[in-house]
Amino acid sequence: MILKLKVKDLEKYAEIPNLLSTNEFISQARVLLTGSNRRKEHSYLLKIKPLDDKTTNKSVIQSVANIALDTLRVNYDLITKYGNEQLLIFLQNTNKEGTDVFIERLKENIKGEFLTIPVSFEATLVDTVEAIQKTN
Repeated sequence: MILKLKVKDLEKYAEIPNLLSTNEFISQARVLLTGSNRRKEHSYLLKIKPLDDKTTNKSVIQSVANIALDTLRVNYDLITKYGNEQLLIFLQNTNKEGTDVFIERLKENIKGEFLTIPVSFEATLVDTVEAIQKTN
């Protein structure tokens, strides 16, 4: 049991390819926030969650995650699955307008993939890892 917990802690990627594990997401966000705060740059945490409980299943989350992976800045922004029904995206060195542009681009890409899937987006300015860890 302890070994399984340790392996889970050491994993860098979740079950969806290129999606960081929650622990790795927090670890990388900590490093990025340190640099961002030093340079007086802003970072945003974006929470994405399907609104319809009937559509909150693994395949919908996986599809939205894949769309988000294709939409975000490669090797720059971070993404993880948080719990079973939401995604977290860490957008570094951006402002509210840049975050809004990303959200609109993501919405368009989701519409192109699905006819309709109600998804909520919540963007929060973050400057500490503790702010990310308080996400629920």
